[in-house]
Amino acid sequence: HGQEQAQPLLHRVALLVAPSRDPDAVDALHDEIGPAIVRRSSVLFADRMGAVQLHHGTADAVVDVSQAQALIDAMSSLGRGAPDFQAHLYEGGTHNPLSLSNSIPRTVDFLAALR
Repeated sequence: HGQEQAQPLLHRVALLVAPSRDPDAVDALHDEIGPAIVRRSSVLFADRMGAVQLHHGTADAVVDVSQAQALIDAMSSLGRGAPDFQAHLYEGGTHNPLSLSNSIPRTVDFLAALR
């Protein structure tokens, strides 16, 4: 019974990260990543997250910017916004935080406001 409930959730996760909408590709990805991706997905637990500031470069070759956009969409659908959720996308920025112009001062200001 638990497997039946988990299947749709894992299938939706596989659809989020699958490079293709081909059902066979999604099923294969689901079988491969299943529980591990669910445990790591901030999108699936957006309703339980505290204050978050997101910084993501559009040229990040390690984590695709679509992952940041998925979290932005999830938080937006929950009605979350400033000041407890802030998202900054940096055109041409990479995975290196130093490539994300002005991210350090933004982070300092965000953390200072949490006190």
